[in-house]
Amino acid sequence: MEHEPSARLRDALALVQRDLEAGGVRRQLHLEDVDGSYVVVLDDGSSWGGGPELDGGEDAAALWTAAEAAQDLLAVVLGTLWPVCPRHDLGLHVRSDRAGPQWSADASSATPTWWCNADGGHRIADVGRLPPKHVHT
Repeated sequence: MEHEPSARLRDALALVQRDLEAGGVRRQLHLEDVDGSYVVVLDDGSSWGGGPELDGGEDAAALWTAAEAAQDLLAVVLGTLWPVCPRHDLGLHVRSDRAGPQWSADASSATPTWWCNADGGHRIADVGRLPPKHVHT
């Protein structure tokens, strides 16, 4: 039985879509119900089931998992490295602005950010606020 995604998941995916467009990737992301759980799919229906399970419980968790799921989907299905660091041309990673590189319940009030691991690591932008042209195809 299909159910509607939570407002948190829809809002999170809209922010990730904003980053995708800033990166110059001209594809639309959608949520699709698969056996009661949501996955991120591309506008042509392409999907990949190996990404993180989307979490609509908290705003930060929804944003974190939507960003990771979209990033994995683009890498696996399109072979697109997104987003990339403008200084190092390396793929960025989603991490908490204060709780380290892995998501945890302790990070639920943190802000998911795009992070480059090069040169000791540095923050690029909050997820949803990526500057233009952070893509490598």
